[in-house]
Amino acid sequence: MARVLLCAKIAGVATWLLGSLLLGPTTAMAEYDVKSALQAYDSADSDNRKVWELIFGNTYNGMRWANAVLAQRKQQQIFCEPNNVVLTGPQVTEMLRGQLNADPKFGDIPFGFGILIVLQIKFPCTST
Repeated sequence: MARVLLCAKIAGVATWLLGSLLLGPTTAMAEYDVKSALQAYDSADSDNRKVWELIFGNTYNGMRWANAVLAQRKQQQIFCEPNNVVLTGPQVTEMLRGQLNADPKFGDIPFGFGILIVLQIKFPCTST
């Protein structure tokens, strides 16, 4: 009997703790802007630079998937890279850096949006 009461008490406490973790307040974090993301990349050690390159590269890959869906639906793509082009994370990083150097205000936008802009600049879609 005492064992059953103890198990019930533990289950109740565990449920309360889990509920407080799931329903408790959370802190929202905004996406890094281009300038901050590149500063974090530049100040990182080699392992963390690879993480940033993965983040930049995976953001680009997500945009390529979005383009694939748009092409399949015969809708306007968001950028029009040639079929034989696949960028790497370091290449995307340098594209961001190049645009930041050309336009310092570019550094204030979220890096994901910045990647989209540099892809649209590098691979514009021409109307046919």
